[in-house]
Amino acid sequence: MTGKVSLQGALWWLAIAAVCFALGAIGDGLLYRRMGPATVPLTGLAMCAAIFAVAWFCVPRIAGTNRTGYWLLGALWLVLTVAFECAEAVLVEHASIDQIVAAYNPLTGNLWLLVVATAQGSPRLVAAIRHLRQEQSSQERTN
Repeated sequence: MTGKVSLQGALWWLAIAAVCFALGAIGDGLLYRRMGPATVPLTGLAMCAAIFAVAWFCVPRIAGTNRTGYWLLGALWLVLTVAFECAEAVLVEHASIDQIVAAYNPLTGNLWLLVVATAQGSPRLVAAIRHLRQEQSSQERTN
């Protein structure tokens, strides 16, 4: 992955961070008061959908990337996501390490582990889906 692709990937991650931050604020602030703990997994699923949507939009715009590059882009998004979440938890929420680790336990209803996995896997998955769609479209044109 080149420096240009890394920079583009980091900029796209900022879009992910902004959308997920807004979804978290809505889930924790507005919906939690009305619906209670049921909002925790819903917010996680909404974040996964948002990450996938950003990947769907940005993958075709990141030129010169191959399979390995998309995995590396996902790794970059994973590292940035975990680093942001840990920094926010410690600096803003004054959370302990135990509280941070607890967010990765899906048995609590928190789907943060799925959100992180989505951040890692979405670029490669989107690239594969788009490649298959292009192949199908090419085959239809030749038939």
